[in-house]
Amino acid sequence: MDGFMQDTIMFIFLALFVGWVLYLLFRRYQLATQAKFQRIEAYNKLLDKFASAKEFADFLESEQGRKMLEDPIPNGANVKKTALRFIQVGGLLAALGAGLFMNLARLRNFLETQTNPDINWIHKEEDYFYWTWIVLAMAAGCFFVGFLTNTLSKKWNLTSEHSSKR
Repeated sequence: MDGFMQDTIMFIFLALFVGWVLYLLFRRYQLATQAKFQRIEAYNKLLDKFASAKEFADFLESEQGRKMLEDPIPNGANVKKTALRFIQVGGLLAALGAGLFMNLARLRNFLETQTNPDINWIHKEEDYFYWTWIVLAMAAGCFFVGFLTNTLSKKWNLTSEHSSKR
């Protein structure tokens, strides 16, 4: 496979990956908006059931009324899930870095067999070298942030029973 074909395939898969990530972000926004509208609709139906403001105020003062009007959507992020997400991204980046490292080793073996290698292959080897270490450094950073988040959340008691229900 020549260099142009390989670069074209890589670009196509990169574009597909970016499109997939954008779709996931859009879908997340769409579901959050849908949940908010459903909650607003449920509150409106609840308000329609009361004939006067006094009945509604009496209902709100009762235990059942307070439970019903509590916000079912949690505020804030779950610290354990946040740490786990960083560790998962670190794992994906480490796997990508390992793949780049194997490709770098393959390219170096190829260049060692050439008596007078083309300068473009040498530049490609340098590119793989830099991208490999950039991706592996990002993976190490994600692992570090994930473990640091988990450790500090335990130290600061952010992983209480109330936080784990979120």
